Amino acid sequence: MGIVLWLLAKILSNLLSIPAFFHTIAGAIRFKGGWNYINRSFLNAAYAEDVYGNIAYATMLNDLFIKKGGYHYGARNETISSATGKNWVNGKLAFLGMGLAGTLNLIDYRNWEKGGHCWVSIQGWSQYDFIGKRPPRRVPVYYTASFILLAFILLFALWKLSMWLIIILHTLLF
Repeated sequence: MGIVLWLLAKILSNLLSIPAFFHTIAGAIRFKGGWNYINRSFLNAAYAEDVYGNIAYATMLNDLFIKKGGYHYGARNETISSATGKNWVNGKLAFLGMGLAGTLNLIDYRNWEKGGHCWVSIQGWSQYDFIGKRPPRRVPVYYTASFILLAFILLFALWKLSMWLIIILHTLLF
């Protein structure tokens, strides 16, 4: 039943994303919220997607991004950035995990001086957990560059695979 509900949720999420986009813009005009309303709405949606990804893809993230004994992805209400930050602080990120941390830190350049995106995104630790802990050393550029290159190659391969599957399904059905 879980697989059916997940598949239904994915289909509905994809189908409703386009009208929801326009409805958010209409809401900004209607409530006179302007750009701040739109930005806040999409930031909240991105946060929800991040928490979803942390939970739904925890097994893959744990296998690919952390070393043995690391903090596991998949905790409820926690983002991928938070779990990555915890592993970064504890030195438990594997090669791909270091690349992910470097890429997230690069994308969120506003937090560069504060220690990076993954450092400021850590959730669930009290102030006492940070005693004696400083932001880890910066992620070397080769981790970030390797991760970005692998991500582009993987995304391109997935796009090609999806196009191939669409052609096969179209051929079989029509």
